[in-house]
Amino acid sequence: DPMENGMAEEDGKQWFGVTPPDLTLAARHRSADWVYSYLINFYEDDSRPYGYNNHVFPNVGMPHVMAGMQQELSEEEFKSNMGDIANFMTYAAEPMAPTRERIGVYVLVFLGILLIPAYLLKKEYWKDVH
Repeated sequence: DPMENGMAEEDGKQWFGVTPPDLTLAARHRSADWVYSYLINFYEDDSRPYGYNNHVFPNVGMPHVMAGMQQELSEEEFKSNMGDIANFMTYAAEPMAPTRERIGVYVLVFLGILLIPAYLLKKEYWKDVH
């Protein structure tokens, strides 16, 4: 079952100025690459309420919750961790996606096999039509 967001939209607007993005929905709608780019592109901006802004999503309502981690880790380690988080957000958005894709391959193989007798039957039916 999908996870429900525990924060009401009105609370998000009150606390952060605008409702913060739901990164699982962003991962499903856009891509894991977009979420990864979003997570690594925060920069300090004194004009924002929490002191950070984002190059990918300007004036976003979400604070840079990974600021402490970014300061503690090397740039390579931080980007690796953000890649892991982006992949997890993609999985959390739709946990059945790998199963659905695997079943889709089976369906296409089945239809490909079914195409052969259907084609032969069509040739048999239309052989007398000139």
